[in-house]
Amino acid sequence: MQEIFDKSQIKSISDLLSPVIDKFDNVLNTWISTHRWAIVPIISLKHFYPEKRYSEWILNAVSSLQYSQCYVATTPRDSDTHVYTINPLSDEITSFFYYSGTQVLALFPDTLEFVILNLPNICLIVAGPKTFVTKCVGTSLSTARTIFIEWVGDGIKRKEIENRLVHIYKRYKRTNGDILLLKESINLVYIQEKFSRILPVDIYNIRELIVMNKWVAIAIPEKIQLMESEWLALTIRQMGYTSCYVVDLGVETIKAYEVNISLDALVSIQEELCPFGFIMAPDDLSFLVYSDPEGYFFLIIGSNDFVENSIGTSIKVAMDIFQDYVEQSEWESGEISLLERVLELMKINQDINS
Repeated sequence: MQEIFDKSQIKSISDLLSPVIDKFDNVLNTWISTHRWAIVPIISLKHFYPEKRYSEWILNAVSSLQYSQCYVATTPRDSDTHVYTINPLSDEITSFFYYSGTQVLALFPDTLEFVILNLPNICLIVAGPKTFVTKCVGTSLSTARTIFIEWVGDGIKRKEIENRLVHIYKRYKRTNGDILLLKESINLVYIQEKFSRILPVDIYNIRELIVMNKWVAIAIPEKIQLMESEWLALTIRQMGYTSCYVVDLGVETIKAYEVNISLDALVSIQEELCPFGFIMAPDDLSFLVYSDPEGYFFLIIGSNDFVENSIGTSIKVAMDIFQDYVEQSEWESGEISLLERVLELMKINQDINS
């Protein structure tokens, strides 16, 4: 690696990382969602020297992008920042993998197509497009994460390092490059027009859609759980849909995502990106998923077959479960009024399917 000493050049290069990495060396969620990045932590090559396969896979992945020069910068980006040039097509890259200093290193091209973080004595973090990250880890992203967390739990690391590794694993465990934040105004206008029948969302708008399309609706108490998320993702994919639009109901101005359907993507939308409610639908609006902003219920709406496959049981059993949820809890007057309207909404199912 060749160090750069010109102060203005150091600043301009290190500033490239500002929208990507925070002062705690986390890849920022805004960058992840606007660039549809996947992120996977992998075993530190210093700690686990037999895993030279990782360095080979990463080298091959970077080489396939045909960059003759990349940068390596120390983080956090302060007065002590060091910046280097590196030829990723040469053996120079091994000096990045086996760096033994105390500062975190970031390897990246000037286009920011990817970033690889070296947290010395802790781990590597590979971030970029899903195809690139998959090449770097030499297997599926889920398998790579399983290998990583098994290594974390082997009991040979100091407790503070183990805690840091667990934090890293949890932060990136569902970051698979499946979610894209829509920023272009033309896309947002399209979404607003597409969802105009139900925005702003309320029970009456939903009821009109159910009646008009002869749909059914089932409410799930509070939020959709992991197993139900898996059923929903599988059902959507079996219908031939690979992606859907998601509108965040927890913000004043419209915020929308295009989501490649997977279990991890659905969990991320519900727990991380849109914890205060959302609606999700495909481009042709053939079904609708609604997460109540107050967190009281989760609605799955569509054809009878779609709903039953998505909830993993019959309409009747699902209605009984939600009825019990309403009757066996103590509610304030405003809450019970809302839930009773949801129960009435679900009864339309019986009229349509009798």
